[in-house]
Amino acid sequence: MLTLCDRFCADFCAKHSLHRHYKPSVDPPWREMGFHYVGQGQYMIVFRYKHIALKIPRKPSHDIASERNRLRALHPWASFEKYIAHGDRWLATGFVTGERLDHLIDKGNFHTTYSAILQLESDLRQSMSVTPYLPRDLQLFNLMQTPEGRLILIDTGEFIDTRQSPKRLYQAQYLSSLQRVHSLIYWLSEYATPRADPPWHHENHLPLSGRSRSLSEPRAASLFHHS
Repeated sequence: MLTLCDRFCADFCAKHSLHRHYKPSVDPPWREMGFHYVGQGQYMIVFRYKHIALKIPRKPSHDIASERNRLRALHPWASFEKYIAHGDRWLATGFVTGERLDHLIDKGNFHTTYSAILQLESDLRQSMSVTPYLPRDLQLFNLMQTPEGRLILIDTGEFIDTRQSPKRLYQAQYLSSLQRVHSLIYWLSEYATPRADPPWHHENHLPLSGRSRSLSEPRAASLFHHS
């Protein structure tokens, strides 16, 4: 797989400008081998090859090693994309089947469960306590809902590496990240359908952030503005 991904990346980078935001095409020989364009963001262009998401950074100077280290640190938690391999100019993670939350909401077709929300909240909070990585930006277009109903974060590139942060700065970063997690969980709980949950996930077992009403809905919604 490493040699094939290296060849695909080299061929694609030679034929396309990575700095332009457009829908790139996959040449027929590569398409016949199973490479398909998925999407792009500010930093990466993403393709699918079999069970992997192949991510090509727009800038040659992109720090692939840091991406790998973060993904490996977050590997124990089910709510994050999984690292598979990397090369000099590409990164491969497990391809997550499902649909982005922003697309589901735009279509008026997003519903979730308290159990799915609790899993996401638990993974975010535990990873914040065990690893040096803190979520800085939790956007709906980076969250996928799988066919089984799980909520998966498919891009952790905006997580902060706090290993070099002084104690006072780390405390501020941690509290800011915790507020973002609480806002996300409270916002998601507005779409929860208790009927789809086991009977013990009802009134006395609401998500922690669902019980706390200190965060206003406008504040929560402002975190997810996207064009």
